[in-house]
Amino acid sequence: LTKNVYCFRYTKPQTFADCIGNELPLGWEEAYDPQIGRYYINHVNQVTQLEDPRLEWLSIQEAMLREYLHTAQEALEVSTLY
Repeated sequence: LTKNVYCFRYTKPQTFADCIGNELPLGWEEAYDPQIGRYYINHVNQVTQLEDPRLEWLSIQEAMLREYLHTAQEALEVSTLY
């Protein structure tokens, strides 16, 4: 027996860190123009951009993970010396 569980949000996430899946946070909108294709609107700063803003957040997350793993590896190496 498989249950489908759906999560409904009543408010938009405030930051990219709060987003689940492909959500955009409050103030962001994805739009389409036939000439340029998909683009993103930041209503908070009143700017548009072609690059998906979620990609920038993904690179920040990856950098944070690399730093964490590096720090953990150093701590492990130090603890094995004693």
